[in-house]
Amino acid sequence: MDISHRLEQNICIISLKGEMVWQEVQSLNADVTKLLAQEDVGAFLVNLEKVTYLSSSALGVLMMIMDECIKRQIQFGICCLNEDLLELLKSTHLHETITIFETEEIAIETLCQ
Repeated sequence: MDISHRLEQNICIISLKGEMVWQEVQSLNADVTKLLAQEDVGAFLVNLEKVTYLSSSALGVLMMIMDECIKRQIQFGICCLNEDLLELLKSTHLHETITIFETEEIAIETLCQ
């Protein structure tokens, strides 16, 4: 899995590519911890457009990231899920907990308000 990030309008955007399985999840968790420590981050967005698979450990890390954002009073969301990933979140009822945006543009616009 490839992990990249950028800061846009005070939003830290992490873009992921590939399968999110146990080994990659540990790397993602370490990267996110460092990024959340930055003072200039007002919101956190995970773009899943190029993710083909989410393991249960990946779902757990997304929840941990969300919880850490809540503790730090930082907005959190995910965007660009394919149909399979969206169905996975619905089947686990995580779509009721995690803010999901259809596109990155909509997410940025909403998180900047």
